[in-house]
Amino acid sequence: MTTALATTPKALIEQRMPKMLAALPSQRDHERFRQAAIAVAMSPGIAACDAPSVCSAVYACFRLNLVPDPVLKEAFIIPFGKKATLVLGYQGILKLARNAEPGLSVRTGTVYQNDDYELVEGLEQKFSISRRWWQKDNTEPGRVAFCYCIYKTPAGEPQLVVVPYPDLDALASKSRAGNRPGTPWHDHFAAMGEKTAIKRAAKLWTMQSERREEAAAFNEAMRLDDADPADMPAAPGGDEFAGFGDLPEGERSIGTVAPVNAPPMDSERKPVQSRLI
Repeated sequence: MTTALATTPKALIEQRMPKMLAALPSQRDHERFRQAAIAVAMSPGIAACDAPSVCSAVYACFRLNLVPDPVLKEAFIIPFGKKATLVLGYQGILKLARNAEPGLSVRTGTVYQNDDYELVEGLEQKFSISRRWWQKDNTEPGRVAFCYCIYKTPAGEPQLVVVPYPDLDALASKSRAGNRPGTPWHDHFAAMGEKTAIKRAAKLWTMQSERREEAAAFNEAMRLDDADPADMPAAPGGDEFAGFGDLPEGERSIGTVAPVNAPPMDSERKPVQSRLI
């Protein structure tokens, strides 16, 4: 006897939950993922989406072992029209990267027009931030100047990747969601810029050869985060394919990569200014 396909996101996820949980590497995570998936399906906006697209996005989270919980910021399921779309958070990207390269150290941040900084390019590249905009008694940070990612592998020197504002603005304009109120690029421009810098840096990370499965999961996550709708894997049961976001990758290499003297940690931390991850 064929089971009728549920028509609401919550009902369909509950119907397919046993098969989706089977994709997790450990049974101890089952309850945490189940609760997060049901919460997503019942959230405003997602509950009105096409049920198979929600189920497919949730299933992709399970396959990557990323919890779709906005508090953890590993992965987000966002409605675009009537379709649910998976967007990886920078915490999720770094979680998968560190699974493949446990000694990886990553730091990301945003520099604004009203900050005082020095960026010198050459054989010996230097980057430092001497004063933040709030330390100069400015009431506004000004426009984003650039976002950066500083990373270090166990056997290497610190490296810097810089993505300047014009390139970030171009990526925001090309995003399928656009750059209007309520979209990630509009409401969280600096965070999306830092994610872009992390993804640029990720192209240069060399994963440990003995951690092939972890490296494959990381590479798959990078592909899915940039995928077109037809590239999304179907959830168990033969559901139709649903779209992933097109966040945020350009067609060319942007920014600079070279050994760098990393700027000191700010003595007074402010939200969105810099992140130690």
